[in-house]
Amino acid sequence: MNRSSIFLLSLFWFTALSIAKPLPLDDFIKHGDYLDLKISPNGDYFAARVRQNNKVVLLIIRREDRKVIGGIQPRAENEILHSVTWVNEERVVYEYAQRRFNFDQPISTGELYATNIDGSKSELIYGYRADDSTAGSRISTKKNSKASQEVLSILEDDQKHILIIEYPWEQDGRYWYN
Repeated sequence: MNRSSIFLLSLFWFTALSIAKPLPLDDFIKHGDYLDLKISPNGDYFAARVRQNNKVVLLIIRREDRKVIGGIQPRAENEILHSVTWVNEERVVYEYAQRRFNFDQPISTGELYATNIDGSKSELIYGYRADDSTAGSRISTKKNSKASQEVLSILEDDQKHILIIEYPWEQDGRYWYN
């Protein structure tokens, strides 16, 4: 390779470098809209955790036409955690987290909620506020549990129950932890 060829290659290289524009930093640090998707047991729906207005919400999307057919919009201080599980084709369970004490990340409350795909029949099924007894009555189908939980099995032969494991909390002064 002669000197003129090297000079032309160098000139081309430096020209190409000077034309290239740096990529904006915002493209690398902004949050994506969809955090994750879980497909329903027969593949007809997606449960999507989506970031909207600095919160994480749960949307149920029909796969066929990508139409949102239901979902959960938590209260201002809450958002949906990563644990969204399909129980059957019509119902999902999920866990809330709460923003507290100026922590960067929301903190799990250990509570487990369930809802139908259209947003109906939403209920708290496990946690420290799960007791469903009324004032003056001892009749209750659920009791409070100061613990965290994890879904172990959806019990394929049983459409009304799931199997969870409980991790009890311990108290240290005014605070509970696991």
